[in-house]
Amino acid sequence: MHRSLASIVFTVALGFGALGCGTTGVGDPCTPEDEFKPTQGSFEQKDLTIDVNSTSCETRVCLVHYFRGRVTCPFGNNNKPGQTGKCQAVANKPGLYAIGGVYPGELCCPILGDLEEKPVALAVEPQCKSRQASDAVYCSCRCDVPDDPEIDPNQVAFCPGLGRGQCPKGYTCQRLCDSKTGGCGLLPKGKWGSYCIKDTQVKITGGESVSCGADLTP
Repeated sequence: MHRSLASIVFTVALGFGALGCGTTGVGDPCTPEDEFKPTQGSFEQKDLTIDVNSTSCETRVCLVHYFRGRVTCPFGNNNKPGQTGKCQAVANKPGLYAIGGVYPGELCCPILGDLEEKPVALAVEPQCKSRQASDAVYCSCRCDVPDDPEIDPNQVAFCPGLGRGQCPKGYTCQRLCDSKTGGCGLLPKGKWGSYCIKDTQVKITGGESVSCGADLTP
């Protein structure tokens, strides 16, 4: 994915319900719906993405909070586009995929749900060792709405069992999308507002402030 440095991208996930996993609660891992698209390469660290119709979260919100790479392919494909052959899991190496399943060999990333085991055709970066999917991609929920006459807070489903402005323990209600914050991209206005992020991530206000560190390696 190639976007400007300041871009914030929101995804309304449609058409992938049959591929979703069981529902999960706030803070549990989720797979962004973009990863089910054969045209998706890496998420970029500078981007903030919110799936507001996630089939893998009970809250229907999967937050990709300034994350690099792919959740389902933590080691990437050595940034090699145009790969051919079968992209198969390497035995006894969880999360590692290679052409023909042979490692050491050519790393690859599978197209999810593809019965022919084709590899993702775009370059995929490895996750950041200091900011893996467990730190930056998880189920969230909407905790507040902006002051906007077009959005009625009485018609909004906030975090389950909590009131406006509240998040589960260990999470902070963070403004991510409104007319002042901007950058709401494709997110419908009815979904604008604040979402719960991990307390440890509150200081992160943009991808440029995230330290990636070393690449994750097998």
